[in-house]
Amino acid sequence: MRAVLTCWGATAALALIMGLSLAGAWGSAGPQWTLSFLATFLAGLWATRAEPGNRAAVRLLVFGCAALTFLAVSLELIILVQAGLAGIGFVLGNAVVQMISFGFVVAQAAALVRYPDGVARLAVERWWVRSLAIIAASLPIFLLITRPDVVPAWIVQYSGEAGDLAVPIVTSPLYVPALGTLGVGLQLLNDWLLVIGPVASVGIVAARYRRLDDTERYRMAWPLLAALVFVLEDRTRIDGEAELRSSLRLPVETDVVAQSVRQRADRNLRVDGDGIVQLCRSDIRRNCRLLCGRDGDCRDRGNQQGQTDAN
Repeated sequence: MRAVLTCWGATAALALIMGLSLAGAWGSAGPQWTLSFLATFLAGLWATRAEPGNRAAVRLLVFGCAALTFLAVSLELIILVQAGLAGIGFVLGNAVVQMISFGFVVAQAAALVRYPDGVARLAVERWWVRSLAIIAASLPIFLLITRPDVVPAWIVQYSGEAGDLAVPIVTSPLYVPALGTLGVGLQLLNDWLLVIGPVASVGIVAARYRRLDDTERYRMAWPLLAALVFVLEDRTRIDGEAELRSSLRLPVETDVVAQSVRQRADRNLRVDGDGIVQLCRSDIRRNCRLLCGRDGDCRDRGNQQGQTDAN
């Protein structure tokens, strides 16, 4: 399994690098996404080598492969559009890329909801991933049925909105006018799935965190914060950072999370009912003792301070 996934990821990475060159996309956000997903792929390789029996490690590797594939096929579609792809060819190619793009979200959710041990702990983990898988398989077809024009795949759409690509307007050959009222909601789902998928998955991860013992919590805390930073910071740049944060009303500010990530790794983290990341009071007292040198010194300094205040 690991050898197959390694070949998959390496092939996707090579195709992605070639696609960036052919599409002239080195000045876009593509290289940044490439580095992030390549790092995920390499982390999956390391995790499956360190813990071969850990299903969460395998899911991480699958996510890295799916992410690289998502970018590679999206760039390939952009190259074809630049070469004049339109008509039924664009309809078919766009549907395939959309399905792979949605599959990328499924792989991401599957990796998140079983971290860190790969063991199922909540019923919601299974039905959430299965629901995303059903959406990934069916949404491209439903968009063709309920929308009069083909809805471009994400990367193609973003490139068109940025003015880097002339996206063709192609009439859907499967459009059914009687079902047109459903198209607005389905297109809204398409537009938000890239945000809803990881955000909801991180929420499930936080619920799993409460069921873990201290050892597993320690192991899970920092990757959870990294996922929060990635989801809440990078994803909000897709459709406009300020507007998206305002509409989502996110309870955790990304700058607060980023500051927490830079703090000492031996501190225990807790997530309260409102989703706010907090430090345990016991750890604050412990770190105070460490800074003072030993408990006796802390008490002596506290007594001296109290006497000074009294005087």
